[in-house]
Amino acid sequence: MKKILLINPRIEKQGYIKKGDTPNLSPHIGLLCLGAYLEKKYPVKILDCRLIEDHIDAIKAEIKKGDIVCVGISVMTAQIEDALVLSEVVKSVDKNMPIVWGGIHCTLFPESTCKDPLVDYVVVKEGEKTFLELVTLLDKTNNKPTPKQLSSVKGLVFKTKSSDKVTINPDREFLEPKEIPMPAYNLIDAEQYLGAEYWFFENKVFRSLPIHAGRGCYYRCAFCINTLLNKRRWRGKSAEQVLKEIKYVVKKYKVNLILIMDEDFFANKARVEKIADGLIKMNLGVQWAANVRANYFHSNYINSRFMAKLRKSGCISVGMGVESGSERVRSFLKKDITIDGVYNCAKLCNRYKIIPDFSFIIGLPTETKAELKETLKLVYMLKQMCPTAIFAGLQPFRPYPGGELWEFCKTYGFKEPQTLRGWVEDVKKSDYADVNKFPWVQNPEFVNDINYYLMIFQANPKRIRDKLGSISVIIAKIINLRWKFQFWGLLYEYKLFKLVSKLFGKRNIGL
Repeated sequence: MKKILLINPRIEKQGYIKKGDTPNLSPHIGLLCLGAYLEKKYPVKILDCRLIEDHIDAIKAEIKKGDIVCVGISVMTAQIEDALVLSEVVKSVDKNMPIVWGGIHCTLFPESTCKDPLVDYVVVKEGEKTFLELVTLLDKTNNKPTPKQLSSVKGLVFKTKSSDKVTINPDREFLEPKEIPMPAYNLIDAEQYLGAEYWFFENKVFRSLPIHAGRGCYYRCAFCINTLLNKRRWRGKSAEQVLKEIKYVVKKYKVNLILIMDEDFFANKARVEKIADGLIKMNLGVQWAANVRANYFHSNYINSRFMAKLRKSGCISVGMGVESGSERVRSFLKKDITIDGVYNCAKLCNRYKIIPDFSFIIGLPTETKAELKETLKLVYMLKQMCPTAIFAGLQPFRPYPGGELWEFCKTYGFKEPQTLRGWVEDVKKSDYADVNKFPWVQNPEFVNDINYYLMIFQANPKRIRDKLGSISVIIAKIINLRWKFQFWGLLYEYKLFKLVSKLFGKRNIGL
């Protein structure tokens, strides 16, 4: 029987990753879910090019084996260059091999993606049913489907070979929760991903794997692409499904940390409580982490009693998007949270020894430097409330189509590249996060510099000394005084920090 080849390309500037080179490499859970769905009818082979030293030769070898219906490539914006190279490699071996692109970039830019001569088909949004239907059609027609046949596949974007005209079919209906497959971990060598090291867990090494307990989110954050992908609909697997999947990976792969990848794991209180009760009852010895919203921290939901149960069930970290310390900016972003909920999270996490992972966005449209400083003040306050708190960067805002904020950015004259090749050049120049090219950023140099100060602020002094020497510890103490007194003028210390790191032979100051 013919098989399906699925590919996860390399990220720009990343290259080949040996096992142990990076502390927290996770498998591509989207491809694993897609593979699980395809396996109902076809054998599936997944190639994670990050982990293959000569990934081009590996793909050539797979294509030369023959008996492949099509090649599917999952693409984020930073993967476009490698995805194009690999598509060209596939065509060089078999010019008639159908190449299907999917993933977030394709969903955001379906027409410009499909226009590229190396891309035959594009699958948008949830790909499981669409991809299987397309594969079945390609197999049945010996790769010669008619435009009429292709037009019947919901969620598909295609072009007719005679005119290169792109057709975007209607969206496909969402999978129901019971239809969302468990990731097909059997399609990968799980040992390549197990053994993640997290500095905020005192450098403890975990055997961790991600799972999906559901998809989507009810909320309306103006910057988020979820409004496009899931149309503010949340679909949660049943507690029984989730517990079954956790038990499977723990028993099969000796996993001791589960990373729940959902955007809004805590959307249904009764379900979360059932999952927590189930984990306590099963006593698997597994810990877990998930995302949460600040508005869930109140007396009728995540209160002291509930937090105690979460900790007993193995919860060791919760991630929360705060985005800004400014109430005006949070309102502008339509976060629908209160600062009291953020404070409650920090206090309860501190009490029950759960690590809160707060994320913030800076360089936002309309954000002033004074409002950015409100964010810095909040970061410091949260660290005082919960010393174990970590911060997923002060991420510069990246405009993505699909949300309200994208339309707002267009009023500044902002335009994205119109071709895949244009995106390659854009990523090479800026990693698509160069705040200097965003006309709404009022203080681009400050926005760029401040992330170094956050990194050093939350790093363990022993880790700084071990990696960069005692002089860097002194510089770090000066930087921490800035946080304490909230003085943000004449930023120079991180330049000294970078200089010292170079003297110690370090390519960067990552901690």
